[in-house]
Amino acid sequence: IRECHEETGLIPTVVAPLGAFFPTPGYCDEEMHFYRATGLRVPRGDDPAAHQDADEDIEARPFSRDTIRAMIASGEIVDLKTVAGLTL
Repeated sequence: IRECHEETGLIPTVVAPLGAFFPTPGYCDEEMHFYRATGLRVPRGDDPAAHQDADEDIEARPFSRDTIRAMIASGEIVDLKTVAGLTL
C-alpha cells in the first residue's frame, strides 16, 4: 500500500498477490513479488503521508493492457519486470 502511494499518489483499497519470480537466478537470490492494487483512491487527511525518494522522478499515467502490449511490441517498453508482471 505504501509503495503504491509513493509511486502513484493513490491508495489502494484492495491489494492481491499475483505471484513472484527470481529475475536473475544463479546470480543473486532476489525475489520479485507482484500485486494487483485496485480500488485506488486519493489520500485523505488522516492517511499517513507517503513521500517519493529524492532521486525519483515519476509521472504516473494509466494505460490499457492493449496499449501496453503495443508499447512492448514496438520496443517502447523494454523493462523485463514490466513484461513479466503482465503475464501474472
